[in-house]
Order: sequence, then structure tokens, then C-alpha cells
Amino acid sequence: MEVVYRRTWDRGRRSESYSVHAEKVDLGGIPCYQSISIYPDRVRRISMRQSDLTPVALLEKWNSGPKLIQRLYQGNQVHVVRRAFPSPLDEVIEVPPGLHDPESFAFLLKGYPFEDQDTIAPINVLVADPNPIFSRSRSFAVYIIPHGEERITVPAGTYDCYVLEMTLAGILGYLVPSNRFWLLKADPHLLVKAEGAGETIELAEGPFPCDGKVHCTAGAEVPNLRP
Repeated sequence: MEVVYRRTWDRGRRSESYSVHAEKVDLGGIPCYQSISIYPDRVRRISMRQSDLTPVALLEKWNSGPKLIQRLYQGNQVHVVRRAFPSPLDEVIEVPPGLHDPESFAFLLKGYPFEDQDTIAPINVLVADPNPIFSRSRSFAVYIIPHGEERITVPAGTYDCYVLEMTLAGILGYLVPSNRFWLLKADPHLLVKAEGAGETIELAEGPFPCDGKVHCTAGAEVPNLRP
């Protein structure tokens, strides 16, 4: 299956469209879900264990030059690499068990017990990129807070959605803006819209069946990462 999203940031002055293809793969004997996102200037591949959606590996590679982001998860460690960035990184950090990657978080939300509508905490998520608040990679506990249901309109159409909020636990929850997600009420609870960190992501087209035709990006040339 494949969908197309529209991402806007810089107060709506900048935008890009990208497609996301999902498939099942086997990585070193580990059954995984794999998500491939095709942007105008780069490709991102993230692999997650089918059992609990914890990450195995992420690679984001730009079409030209050596610029890349890589994260390899092994046991209680994650190896974080940022190459050809103003703030490059190459570090191995200790992390708690069951850590989730920010790029796979939308997949984790699809398994939220929507009928119970209860706050879930804590879930450990990696913050890997340098920013004004966090100077180095580390993990943080987050809450998932339900906000009921809402009918919203995005470029792909009008949908009935569940609304979830993700906020950092503790005092950081007052300092760091939360993220809000709208997920399709119908199974498989596709991400319809997301807001946070100064950007908005909206479903623009799809979903399309992965049939090898124009909408399918399966087979995109991205190096495979092994655990």
C-alpha cells in the first residue's frame, strides 16, 4: 500500500509532497515492517519489528552528495550518525528497552486502543537531532493523550478521525510543544494529519495498492540496513 502526503512548514511558506510505501521484509531473521518515504531530494527507509514496532534501523539519504542520517538500534544502544550537516554526529548512546524512533511513531499510534480512549504513558522515544532545547541525542518518556473524534478535511478528502496528542512527560511537557495526530477511524487507522514542531503533514492522495504501477515506489534504490 502507498499514500502521498503534503508537508508544509515555515508558516506555510514552504512545502513538499512525498509518497510512503509500506511492506513486510525479513532483516537478519527478524520479521519487520519497512516504510520507504520518497521525497523530492531524498529517500528515507525505516525498519520496525513486526512484534512491537520497535525500530531496527533508519537511513535517510539525500540524492546528491554525502548528506545522510542513520540510526542503528541494537539491544540497549543506538548508533546515531549525521553526515554532512552543520551539526554532524557520530555517537553510540545507551537507551532504555522498548525505545521507539520518532520517524516510526505514527505507525505505533495505529495500535492505540481507540475504543478505550485512555491516556497511555510512558513510551520512550528517541530525540536524535540537535535543536535549541536538546544538544545531544537522548530518549524521553511521552504520554499519548486522546482527544476524542473529529471530522477533518485534507487535500485527499474529508475523513472521520480519532485525535491523539503526544506530549513529553514531566516538566518538559510544559516547555516543549506537543504534537497532535489525526488517524482514520476505519482500520488500518492511516495517518490523515499531523501538527507539531512548526510543520503540518496532511494526506494528499491514496491509499493506492502496491501494484508496481505509477503510484508504487517499491524497489526504490535505498541501501538496506542490517541489524
